[in-house]
Amino acid sequence: MITETRIKIKINRADVSKSAQEITEVFSESLKKWREEEPRRANKDEKLFYCPICSHIATETYYRLKKYGRPRCLRCDVEMVEFDRNRFRELRQRLTDEALSIAPHVVEALLKVVETHGFTDPLVVEIDKGELRFKPDLTPNVFRYNASTKRLEAFYYYYDTQKHFESLKALIKAAWKLGLGVLVRIYPDHMRMPLPYRNLPASYDIFNGHEIKMTAEELWGFARGYGGLY
Repeated sequence: MITETRIKIKINRADVSKSAQEITEVFSESLKKWREEEPRRANKDEKLFYCPICSHIATETYYRLKKYGRPRCLRCDVEMVEFDRNRFRELRQRLTDEALSIAPHVVEALLKVVETHGFTDPLVVEIDKGELRFKPDLTPNVFRYNASTKRLEAFYYYYDTQKHFESLKALIKAAWKLGLGVLVRIYPDHMRMPLPYRNLPASYDIFNGHEIKMTAEELWGFARGYGGLY
């Protein structure tokens, strides 16, 4: 255990198929703690805000509020709202309930993605509040489930083998089947393979490289043109 909220599990290749239940149980307990999390109190010169979609918390000084207005959530690109404990608790409860209902399926899906990608012994799984992370090898490649944004995520520092291609395809299909969105970022200097589906709504910028970002609704709309992403 790294901190009170962050847990690291190391799984040997021979035990991967038997580890789904353990990961699900630990992640479920972490989600329950995340549900009860209390944000730190704002200082006297700050005001507390939260995102009405993902529940992300932020503080802003009164000076910046007067000059720039309310902060925006960098995850959801919406204006954050003044902190209201009851509404915040209701949002966290709903997000947690939704995550708990699909946690076993999310774990199984990400294990399949990681197996398709290929991994070295041991497979590293990190659990931190509402996020589940799988790190398949010593590269920075990582696969995630984010309960707050309700999506499967991936970062490919290397995207240059057939296995990388197949793992991205598996991730997108899994998100579609689970009713989740996707966020994928690919480092441009090591991108040697094409994207798994034509006309994926991918963008590019110098900071994030190649990015695929779709809500669950957008992914469902995209999937309709591919007969279910087969």
